Amino acid sequence: MAEKLDQFEHSNLARILFEKKRAETVINSLKDASIGINSKGEILFANERALQLLNLKELEIVGQSQEDVQKKK
Repeated sequence: MAEKLDQFEHSNLARILFEKKRAETVINSLKDASIGINSKGEILFANERALQLLNLKELEIVGQSQEDVQKKK
């Protein structure tokens, strides 16, 4: 039973990671600057175009509040 549960967890994790990678690929392929923000105002992602325009690195803004990032500029 524990082995089946472990297999299930790993298969779900693999599926989630695959979908995450796929979503990142789509977002980064957009020509327009795109930034995702959740309902709490936290930045979830920024594509390459947005990072170029802001002259920031992904690690500098992902997970930060949009207000904190606005203050940097």
